[in-house]
Amino acid sequence: MHPKFKDVFESICKQLEAEPKVQNLATPGHCRMWAKAALDFIDKIKTNLSAQIVAEAREAHVHQGLSHTFIRIEIRIGEFAESYLIDGTGVLDEPPYFGLESSAPLHFGNSRPDPMNLYRKQRNKEEGMIARIIREAFSGKTVQEALGFLLKVDREEIIETDLPTGEIRSLFEITPDTNRVISPRASEIRVALFEFILLERGDDLKYLTMPRPERRFPEEDVTD
Repeated sequence: MHPKFKDVFESICKQLEAEPKVQNLATPGHCRMWAKAALDFIDKIKTNLSAQIVAEAREAHVHQGLSHTFIRIEIRIGEFAESYLIDGTGVLDEPPYFGLESSAPLHFGNSRPDPMNLYRKQRNKEEGMIARIIREAFSGKTVQEALGFLLKVDREEIIETDLPTGEIRSLFEITPDTNRVISPRASEIRVALFEFILLERGDDLKYLTMPRPERRFPEEDVTD
């Protein structure tokens, strides 16, 4: 590892480790959400680094029916470049990895670009708007209330009286002749709620006693 490349890479890693919105997701099972948060953060800091940074999410098949997402970073200084991998969550029995791509463990091999690269930038603006609305709607509520609303959205069991006051109501539509509420943006709302709970209320989760589902490996590929 060339000293100049090492300095830039270590600077990126230290800043990622100090960013709460990234570290709150640094646990096995949250690899794609961690990668998205890390990429968003790298986009903010890369203009302040003494090198050109090209970062993307990568997906590797690590087990039957299980894929894992991490970040590949290419650091360019002048005519030279070095590639690194950053995996902040680890997967199965493998710990997190921060280092040269050429020295990475075998489970990172045969990776491909993660689909999030195609839509991340295009959707950042809309996701940011929905995330802001969710933060405003649940900023004064408990984590239990946020979790309860998330479960109802996930099960499509929302009724009008479940909706908090404010701009969040504009994301939903009341179905004709019923009290049921639907939203064409349900998937984005679920993601924003889940991220809000983990990023903004992560410390409160330790006070909850919730059963952990048994870990299974379905036949078709899923991301951990």
